[in-house]
Amino acid sequence: MKKIFELYDNGKLFNTLVFGVLLIGIWATFFNIDNGFYQDPFHHGEFVATLPLVLNGNANFFTIHGAMDWIPAWIAQYFLGIDRHFLPTMLIYSLMDGLASVFLFHTAVLLIHQQNKYRPILLMLSAALVVTLVGARDVFLIIAFWIFTLTNSPGSRLERKFLELLLGLALAFNLFWSFDRGVAGFVGIGFSCLILAVVERRHLISIASFVVALLSLHWIGALSFPNYFANFKFLMETSSQWSYGLMKAPVILIVLVAIPNVWAIYYLLKQLHFRQKADWGRLSNIFSLITLTILMFKIGVNRADGVHVMMALWMPALSLLYLHEKLAVKFNLFFDVSILISIVFLANKAGNPWLYLAVIALTIYGFQKVFVQHFGHFDYQKLSLVVAIVLLLGGMLRILAQYTKDDYQWMLKVASPPINATLVGEDVKWVASEFLKAESGCIFDLSNHGVINGLTGLPACTKYIYPVYANKAYEADMLARLQQHQPPLIVFSSTHWSFSIDGKSMHERFPTLKNYLLKSYPYEKCRYGYCLRYTHPLN
Repeated sequence: MKKIFELYDNGKLFNTLVFGVLLIGIWATFFNIDNGFYQDPFHHGEFVATLPLVLNGNANFFTIHGAMDWIPAWIAQYFLGIDRHFLPTMLIYSLMDGLASVFLFHTAVLLIHQQNKYRPILLMLSAALVVTLVGARDVFLIIAFWIFTLTNSPGSRLERKFLELLLGLALAFNLFWSFDRGVAGFVGIGFSCLILAVVERRHLISIASFVVALLSLHWIGALSFPNYFANFKFLMETSSQWSYGLMKAPVILIVLVAIPNVWAIYYLLKQLHFRQKADWGRLSNIFSLITLTILMFKIGVNRADGVHVMMALWMPALSLLYLHEKLAVKFNLFFDVSILISIVFLANKAGNPWLYLAVIALTIYGFQKVFVQHFGHFDYQKLSLVVAIVLLLGGMLRILAQYTKDDYQWMLKVASPPINATLVGEDVKWVASEFLKAESGCIFDLSNHGVINGLTGLPACTKYIYPVYANKAYEADMLARLQQHQPPLIVFSSTHWSFSIDGKSMHERFPTLKNYLLKSYPYEKCRYGYCLRYTHPLN
């Protein structure tokens, strides 16, 4: 395992600077959360909406992402109680975001050869860019890919067996943690392990630990196989409703992000030579990279906006690094120019200024060719130090600007987290109080505000925690489950954007459900943009 840390052997000053760039980027990107205020009841609600159903003991519910929707909230609530878990939950997600960035950076370190003359500048830029490409949902997929990369590096037999054990555990927890990343890891890395197990009897430990881990999760009640497959089927059947279609801006983003993906897949496919004595380790790596690049591209462009398309960039980046470093692939001028153009326009269209760092790197790469041709030498170590200073100053100025806007008030409260009710708006508190006053046993909420579930501790009345994620095909089932519970009130509408995502209101999505609610809940009360309907007359 010592070899892992030897990869950072670029001098103490350089190591200090590169880790400074990485950590300041993580702090500035993921920890500027004010006082932990849940100002977006839709997205922040995803942090806390699922846990009440989990604690209710019924595994028959549909989550949006997987276990990541409730494990952080469960950890926070277990240690701090049901009334104070909002801020700690948000901090756990921030830590997971940062952890994903750290592992992505170290994966890049594994791929960049020690003798690469561009290594210093590549490491520095990788440290700055990783925070823009990944987040909490990617963390176990990246860890699994990192371990898989290590298992294909030189090492002792004992080290390799230990890594194979960890790989199986990481793949299993990744499948549990996130649906789409879980499938990507299972297909992209799991099948590679299976290939090596068949032809070289390697990764048998990985396969065994993967199976044992999944069975253990099932045995303790954390994972229901039938419900997992039903949930995955539900997400596949409803995912198409979130596509922007042929709208101009999303199509442009898809084309731009496709450029590095197409180049990566093209060059990877060119390396698939089956000689008389095949190098199965190399072929399994290429298979993993091709599969993961394709799947992450599909995930990133399913809803092609400035946030989601970034998810489709880290795998082609790793693939191109692997091709250049491990397989000595030489790229052509057309590749250089097209990548530069795609990143410039992505930085502009996605509103992500950090991508311009990649533009700077490519510009330096082009400049050094001219410089070396005329002067014979280009000192990348010194250049990387200059870049590090610029990045550190930029990061510190960004943190200072966030500090002046009180984005780090949570630090004063982390030792004694505030009551959840102080971290939500008066509108959400009013809705929550109405459900508690009516002694409802569950919540049915067409505003899709999971913060209400988290604040009251009440589970959703149906398996569709956020009704908006269902479609017309599931309307009858949703209605039947609601009728089974018959809560005394429901959230009928809201002026918040999440009631009419993509311009289509919840009433338009589910007209039969709307008619039932109007008849069965005839009494209405509206405040703060919410309209609640009741079965009983109002006082």
